[in-house]
Amino acid sequence: MSSNFVFYINSDILDSSNFLDYQIDAFIKSVNPILNVGRKLKAKIYYSNYNIKSLVEYFDEPSFNKDFTKSQANKLELLLKNCIKTSEANNFFRVHFAGRETSLEFLEIPFINPSDKDKIVIFNLSQNLPKQSVLFVKSNDEFERIEINSFCEVHEIWKFVNNNLPIREYNFSSKHGNSTTRAIAPNTEDASQLLCTDEEANSLLKTAIFDLRERNWCYNFDEDKQTFIIFPCEGDNPQNKFHAFHIDKDKWREEIPKSILKHFNKN
Repeated sequence: MSSNFVFYINSDILDSSNFLDYQIDAFIKSVNPILNVGRKLKAKIYYSNYNIKSLVEYFDEPSFNKDFTKSQANKLELLLKNCIKTSEANNFFRVHFAGRETSLEFLEIPFINPSDKDKIVIFNLSQNLPKQSVLFVKSNDEFERIEINSFCEVHEIWKFVNNNLPIREYNFSSKHGNSTTRAIAPNTEDASQLLCTDEEANSLLKTAIFDLRERNWCYNFDEDKQTFIIFPCEGDNPQNKFHAFHIDKDKWREEIPKSILKHFNKN
């Protein structure tokens, strides 16, 4: 379900100014949700070894408060948990076309060689810029156009992810019914009721999120019903089908992964 997404941490995130003691906790709290999108997809997240070397040098400066060096380093380690360090130094340029005055802007992005099928996402602090065409220069006579997508907001990253996933299809389940059909539980088993129409469930599925570290189910918060709707995946099927049901608020912590609750600010 992650569909070949590859994520990269831009150099502005690993700038030393973000790791001053008085602001590091707030900074990590704001950045972690961005990185966690990649973690939920179990996708590769890369960062530049050059950026880390610069930070280490900064921590070693006499002007830096030595009492906090270990603390800062530990927090940096937590921020980059499960991320991959790369020393690759590929050349990427943004083209500023202006006739004879056309220029190239070098992009300091920690890339490895991307394949055409990869959907490349840059985590940064300042802008949401989907579908940027950049020039990947391999040598004097080898270059190609690569599409990259830069995001600084979680909801924009998820919008991009959902728009680029294989289409997910809602499938009616008699076990859970819908807003006009009562749920029918097999034997003595309990069955949660789907409270909305099939059309509404299908719409909520299109924007649902997931955490593949937990399972391949999708989740959304139904604002109309003021509760979560769960979309269990119906196995490994080519139609990519999911059925759906709502759950009572008292079952949120039992049924919804902590990372999903946190995403919707319901933890």
